[in-house]
Amino acid sequence: MSKFKSILFWIVVAIGLALAVWAYFHLKQTKKPALNAIDVLPDSAVCVISSDNFNELANKITNQNLIWQKLVDIQEFSKINQHLCFFDSIIGENKNLKDFFNKRSIHLAVYPEKPNASTLVVFNLNDEAQQEEFLKTVSSTIKGVTSETGDFEFNLDKTKYYLKASRGVVAIASNKKTN
Repeated sequence: MSKFKSILFWIVVAIGLALAVWAYFHLKQTKKPALNAIDVLPDSAVCVISSDNFNELANKITNQNLIWQKLVDIQEFSKINQHLCFFDSIIGENKNLKDFFNKRSIHLAVYPEKPNASTLVVFNLNDEAQQEEFLKTVSSTIKGVTSETGDFEFNLDKTKYYLKASRGVVAIASNKKTN
């Protein structure tokens, strides 16, 4: 019986050690972003609109907002509205992108720029390890180029967008200065 207890003890120790090593490497790989997406927004925003997911944000703005419907009469806001609808349709059709944007706080900020208003959309990824996967998914979905710095650039209706993922925060801006 004593030999059985000794073998059982060493098996339990080996399993515990293996679980500890696995947990260490798993936690090392999945780092929650220490930076909050709302903290990267510059203070000069005209307005900031937040929601729990991108589909809800686009729906609340483009379909259910009387103030926004009046703002769409202005050319700059009309273009922002069209681009929001475009991004919403792309995200809705691509399951991988939908997973990235689902159940996470999305912040849309509008900035006064000349000659047009610029926009900045920011959100947090679940962990920093998702950055490469997110950029790869976006680059396979939207036609664009990756710059030397690792940022993704693409055009939409004569507007150049800059997508940057850093420290677990994703920023999509229509002006390189705000990104």
